[in-house]
Amino acid sequence: MSVPRGRTIRHGPRSQIEVKQEGYMLKAGSAFKPLKHKRYFRLDGTRLANYHSPESEEPTWEVSLLKCDVSEGANKKEVVIRLKDRTLNLYVESEEEREKWIAAFKAASNMFVEHFFEMGQVIGKGAFGVVREAKSRATGEQVAVKTFKKKNLNEDDYKYLKREIDIVTKVDHLNVVNTYDVFESEDSIFIVMEYLPGGMLYDLVAQEGFLSEDQAAAVMREIISGVQYLHEHGIVHRDLKPENMLCKRKLFPWNVKVCDFGLANFAAGSSVMETQVGTPYFAAPEIIKGESYTSSVDMWSCGVVMYNILSGQLPFDHPTSAEAVFRKIKEADFSFPPAQWDEISEIAKDLIRKLLTADPEKRLDGKAALEHPWLLPSTHRNKQMIRNDLSKLTVSIRSSRSAMAAP
Repeated sequence: MSVPRGRTIRHGPRSQIEVKQEGYMLKAGSAFKPLKHKRYFRLDGTRLANYHSPESEEPTWEVSLLKCDVSEGANKKEVVIRLKDRTLNLYVESEEEREKWIAAFKAASNMFVEHFFEMGQVIGKGAFGVVREAKSRATGEQVAVKTFKKKNLNEDDYKYLKREIDIVTKVDHLNVVNTYDVFESEDSIFIVMEYLPGGMLYDLVAQEGFLSEDQAAAVMREIISGVQYLHEHGIVHRDLKPENMLCKRKLFPWNVKVCDFGLANFAAGSSVMETQVGTPYFAAPEIIKGESYTSSVDMWSCGVVMYNILSGQLPFDHPTSAEAVFRKIKEADFSFPPAQWDEISEIAKDLIRKLLTADPEKRLDGKAALEHPWLLPSTHRNKQMIRNDLSKLTVSIRSSRSAMAAP
């Protein structure tokens, strides 16, 4: 099963030649069916897809042109593409058109990520692959390259990866990680993304040790802005958690960005989904219950993150019982213990209550949350550090997850 390459966004072959072309060509039949058939072709990166017409949404077939041999045919309007397992004989209307297609096909056959990026050290590992530092050979710009080995991916993994590629090539927002390009080789798939030297949000919060309400509001405004952008474009993240929030800078303001769309899905308006996904501590009640849900699940996760970075605690936790955690989440059973919350404003608590509402219909959406007084830039918030020690925030999250995973 192959994964569509997606569109080239910035780097890669566009610096040399446009590897994106479409139009009608005649395709020679087999020995048993020698007639030429008029077909509509789309070349996008390394992928050549065959359609019955320009209006067709799904191709009848597609192939990778990586490492293929491309040449002129005996006929002045013929293009010959030699693949590993077959040869394609295509015919165009003019010699000029043939030259354009040949140039594009040759560029596609040599489109290796290493031609455009110098690979560096591994900086992260995920469920499906590794992330490396890399540098653009053309500009010297530092990027991050997420690599997936095809042999390690089962059918479901491919489904999630294709979903991530579909999503990352369509988003463009200050608070969502940018994707520059996607490459595919015979054994791997590469997603080229912006490099975020700040690292994980929770690591920076832990290093800082203490936050003011003003700083916490700035962080939450960026997270919710990114989430709201996704929702406006019909995308539900479904797995918002500390690991999926990265930062551009190591010094405050961090410029927080939402990333990792492996579990994300497209949803039109209030469309409902039913797959049980997400990380339990940050998952909404309707997900825990196995009920249908909407984009509102992401807003619940934002509420958990907000509670966490203000207090250093999780709103729904238990030292030994996963069942107790699930029950608390289902009932939205949380409180504001005075030891951690006496210094925190009522207006901050009000926003948390409106995000951690069990009824998704009553839960704030992204637009309403950004209009809440606590998140408005004009609101006067306390700039004094809250005396909640956040230095062990990352450790406490990992400990809680270990407790939940224990039998």
